[in-house]
Amino acid sequence: MVKVDGLTVGIDLGTTFSCVGLWQDDQVKILTNDLDSHTTSSFVAFTDSEYLVGDAAKSHRAMNPANTVFDVKRLIGRKFSDPAVQEGIKHWPFKVVPDADDNPQIVVDFKGETKTFTPEDIASIILAKMKEVAEASLGSEVKSAVITVPASFDDSQRQAIKSAGALAGLNVLRVINEPTAACIAYGLDKKPGERYLLVFDCGGTLDVSMIWIEEGIYEVMATGGDLHLGGDAIDDRLVDHFVAEIKDKYGINISEDFYALNRLRTACERAKHALSIATEASIEIDSLVDGIDFRSTITRAHFEDLCSDLFLKMIEMMEKVLGDSKLSKSQVDEVVMVGGSTRIPKVQQLVTEFFDGKELLASINPDEAVATGAAIQAAAIVDWYSSEDKPIFCCMPLTYLSLGFESKGGVMSTVIPRNRYLPTRKTMLFSTSIDNQTDVLIQLYEGQRSLTHGNNLLGSFAWNGIPSMPRGKPEIAVTIDVDADYNITVSAVEILSGIAEKWILPGDNHHYDDEYCSGMIEGGERHQFDDEDYMQRLAAWGRLESFVYNLQRAFSEDEISLDTVERKMLEDKVSHVEAWQHHHGSASRDEIEAKLQELKTMVYVALDSADTSLISGGIFDSIQCEGPKVPLLPPRGGVGGLKKKAKAAAKAKKAADKKKPKAQRKREAAAARAKKAADKKKKAEDKKKADAAAKAKKTADQKKAKAARNAKAAADKKKAAAAKKAKEANRKYARDVKRAKKSAANKNKPKSKKQLRAERRTARRKARAAKKAAKKRALAARKAARAAKRAAKKHARAAKKAKRANAKKSKTNAKKSKTNAKKSKTDAKKDDKPTTTAPVTTKPANGTKLL
Repeated sequence: MVKVDGLTVGIDLGTTFSCVGLWQDDQVKILTNDLDSHTTSSFVAFTDSEYLVGDAAKSHRAMNPANTVFDVKRLIGRKFSDPAVQEGIKHWPFKVVPDADDNPQIVVDFKGETKTFTPEDIASIILAKMKEVAEASLGSEVKSAVITVPASFDDSQRQAIKSAGALAGLNVLRVINEPTAACIAYGLDKKPGERYLLVFDCGGTLDVSMIWIEEGIYEVMATGGDLHLGGDAIDDRLVDHFVAEIKDKYGINISEDFYALNRLRTACERAKHALSIATEASIEIDSLVDGIDFRSTITRAHFEDLCSDLFLKMIEMMEKVLGDSKLSKSQVDEVVMVGGSTRIPKVQQLVTEFFDGKELLASINPDEAVATGAAIQAAAIVDWYSSEDKPIFCCMPLTYLSLGFESKGGVMSTVIPRNRYLPTRKTMLFSTSIDNQTDVLIQLYEGQRSLTHGNNLLGSFAWNGIPSMPRGKPEIAVTIDVDADYNITVSAVEILSGIAEKWILPGDNHHYDDEYCSGMIEGGERHQFDDEDYMQRLAAWGRLESFVYNLQRAFSEDEISLDTVERKMLEDKVSHVEAWQHHHGSASRDEIEAKLQELKTMVYVALDSADTSLISGGIFDSIQCEGPKVPLLPPRGGVGGLKKKAKAAAKAKKAADKKKPKAQRKREAAAARAKKAADKKKKAEDKKKADAAAKAKKTADQKKAKAARNAKAAADKKKAAAAKKAKEANRKYARDVKRAKKSAANKNKPKSKKQLRAERRTARRKARAAKKAAKKRALAARKAARAAKRAAKKHARAAKKAKRANAKKSKTNAKKSKTNAKKSKTDAKKDDKPTTTAPVTTKPANGTKLL
C-alpha cells in the first residue's frame, strides 16, 4: 500500500482518445468532460492567443492543421530517425524536426512566435487536461495516477510517459500495460488456476498481446502491433475512396487540400461509426471544395470490401502473437476486445471465426476498458477498497536503483536500470584498458550518478588469468543476475579464451528504504550537469589517449615511413604530450581538445610532406580512430583514468614545490593570492555590468514586445475584418459559380438515375413544403375570417345601439312638438276679439307648415 495525498485516478492515454476513471463506492466511475463525454480527443491546438486541448483542438485540425498536434504516442520516447517517426512525418500536417541528440521536436506557431515542444510536453498537456476533467467532475484535487501504455513500449518510452505525468503535476504511481489493465477490468485475476488471455486492442492502432495470469500475477508472453493498422488506417481507406470518387465525379483532386481533407475525414469517421449499427451510411458535406456540396453513400458490404486487406493483417497479427508465445488457439482461455475499432461487426466476426466460435469478452465499453483497469489498479495501490472482495495483485519486486560496473575514468557503466521487474538478468561487454593487461578489477555499484564516486559500492572483485593481448582486444562478458530476493550474482567470461568466474552478493547484505533510494535518485538528478561536463572532458581525454596510442603503435609496427629527423620530431612531440597529460590531469575540455588538434595537425603535415599516399591510404584515419567502443575495465590495484592522473600530477607538483627555495615559494604564493583577488574583483565587476546590461535589455525587450503585440493585435483585427469581407465575397462568388455550373450541366448533360432520384426527392420535399405552407396560409385565413366576423358583429351591435338612440330622440322631439301645438291652439281660443294686425303664421317645432 502507498500513502498519497489527494485523489488517485487511472488514465488511459490513447493515440486518438484519452479516458480517466476513479474507484468510488466499490466500483469504477468513468468521469465525463465538459462536453458530457467519457472520452477526450488526444489533440492539442496552438493559436495566436492560447492552446486548446481535446475536442476543441480537434475541431481546429481542418482550419489550422500545421498547429494542431496529435498522434503524440507515436513520437514519445523515440528518436527522430526511428522508421515509425519517419513514416508518420509523411502524413502529419505539423512540423517535426530533430534536435542535436536526434530527439524529435514539434514546431508550431504559438502566440505569434515559433515555438518548439517535445513529445513529452504535448503528452503532459493532454494528461493535465485529464487531471482537470477529473477534478471538475469530482470537485477535489487529483495528485496521483496510474497511466497505461502499450505492452510494446520500451523503457525509454515508459520513462517519457512518467516525465510527461510529472510535467502535468501528477505523481505517477505506476505505468502498466494496456492489455493487463483490460484483463483487470474484466476481473480475470479472480479466476482460479493458470490462464492464457489474448487481448485484441484495436483503437487508433493495433496491439495484440498474449497474457499469462495466475493468482493475480500477470506476465506478457508476446506482443505484436502495427502503428499503421487500426482505426486511423480504416479512416485513411475511406478517405482515399471518397477522394477518388470526387476526382471521378467533379475532376477535382483534394489530396493536397488539408482543409477539405480534414472535413472529409471527419465525415468518414461518422460514417464508420454509423456502419457499426447500420448497413448503409451517408456522407454529406456542404461546400467541400469550389462550392461543391458533396453527397454520397457507402454500404457496409462495400466498406468491408475496401478494408478487407486490413482485416486480414489483423488476423495475421494474432497468428504471429500465438506463434511467438508458442501456444495454439485451443489453449487460449479468453479473448478480450478493447478499443473503439472492435465495434466493427466484421472485426468481431473474423476474431470469433479465428478462435472457432469462442465467445469474446466485450461487455465493457471498449473505449473505457483500459481506463477501468487502471482505476482498479490505482485503488489497489492506495488501498481504497471498502469491501472484502478486493482484487488480488502480485506486486512484482523491482530493482531499487540502477546496477552497473566502474569502467575506465570512474564512469558508471549501467547494466540494469532501476525499476526493472525481478528476477532479471543482463550482460554487458567490456575490454581491457592497457596493453598486455592480465587482470581486471570488477567493481559493482548501485545508484543514479553517471560517475561511480557518487554511487554506492556493493562489491569489488579482482580477476586474474586474462590472456595477454593489446588493449581493447579481450572480450569480457560480465553478467548481473538478480533474483526476487535481491540476491545478486556477478559472472564474467573472457569469450576468446573461455575462462570464467562467478561471485555472489546475498540480498541481506544491503538494506533499502525510501529515504536511501530517494536520496540516491535526487543525487543523480542534482549532479546530472556536473557529471555530463566531466563525461565530456573524459571523452576528450579518451580521444587524445587513443590518438597517442595509435601513433605509437604505428611507429612500432613501421606503418609510417619517415626520415630520421621528422620521426624524431614526432616522437619528441608525443613524449611532450604524454608529459603534459601526466602534469595536467585537471585540464579543461577545451585545453585537451586544443592539444589533440595541435598534435593532429603536426602529424598530418609530416605525413603529407613525406608521402601523400600515407593520407590517401588511410594511415592517418587509422591513427585518429577513437579506439575500443566498449567500456574498459581498469587493472587490479587502481581505477586508472583521470583520478590516477590527477593524483599523480598533484603529488609531482607538490614534490617540485618542496624543492624550490622558501623565498620563491612565498613569492609564488603571494602572487597566486593577488591574482586570485584580482580575478575575483574583476569577476564581480563583470557580473555587475552584465546584470545591469541584462536588466536594461530586458526592459527594452519588454517595451518592444508590448508595442509589437499591440501593433500585431491591431493588424490582426484589420486583417480579420478584411478576411471576413473577402470570405463573404468568395462565398457569394462560389454560389454564383455553382448555380451557373449546375444550370450548364443540366442543359448539356443527360440526367442519371441517381440525379433523377435526387430530383424526385427534391420535388417531394418541395411538395411537402408547399403543402405545409398552404396549410399555414389556410390557418392564417381562418384566423383572419374569425377576426373579421367578430369585428362585424361588434359593428352591428354598435349600429343597432345608435339606431335605438336616434329613435328615442325622434320620439321625444315629436312629443314636444305636439305639446307646443296644443298650447298655441288654446291661446287662440282665448282671444275672442278680432284684430287688424297682419295674420301671424306659426311654424311648428317639427318643421311642418300650418295652413
